[in-house]
Amino acid sequence: MPSQPHDSPSWSDTELRLIRERELFLHKHSIIKKAESRLEGLKEVMIAELAKDPGPVPLGTDLKRGKITKGENNKGFPFVSLDIPQFFTKEEYFTYRILFWWGHYLGYSLVLKGPALPQYLDCLLARRGEKDFADVWLARHDSPWEWENADNNFSPVQDPADKDIRQLVNTISYIKVIRMIPVNDPGFTKVDWSAEGVRTYRDLIRLTQK
Repeated sequence: MPSQPHDSPSWSDTELRLIRERELFLHKHSIIKKAESRLEGLKEVMIAELAKDPGPVPLGTDLKRGKITKGENNKGFPFVSLDIPQFFTKEEYFTYRILFWWGHYLGYSLVLKGPALPQYLDCLLARRGEKDFADVWLARHDSPWEWENADNNFSPVQDPADKDIRQLVNTISYIKVIRMIPVNDPGFTKVDWSAEGVRTYRDLIRLTQK
């Protein structure tokens, strides 16, 4: 067997261990399919819930179709996401996004951008101190599509002073609030994705209403 050229990079012990790992890839497809199935179920539940009362969504918001997206490389990790309700233009976002991100968390988020942002901000400041929002986080990153809970990308929505949140939102020009359930949380396997999805939507939508 020919030997490797002298200038070839050597394998680290971790890389060699992972090269020999087969079980992960044997189960990866079924794990993603189960996550997708849970989001499909949540979509149907959300369609029924939104038909009763969608809350203060922009005119033209999709309340019935929703969108499930799968990907292999969000910072190297697979993911599945659901957007419903959803409204996107170049200048305005209003979407409830549920994200299953391999190795990270199950997240339920509301992403807001556009002409109604000042009103959303006033409502957020007025209601964020309520007990239901103790486990809700506020995005701080320049991009609304940054999801990693690290490097000061998020802070608890109840922590910063009002003036600091105003300055933040005026700088980044969007609001994203999220409830995250880490996949290594002992309670993760007990989460009813649909029930939690409805509960969190009703919680987060209140942050847009005084």
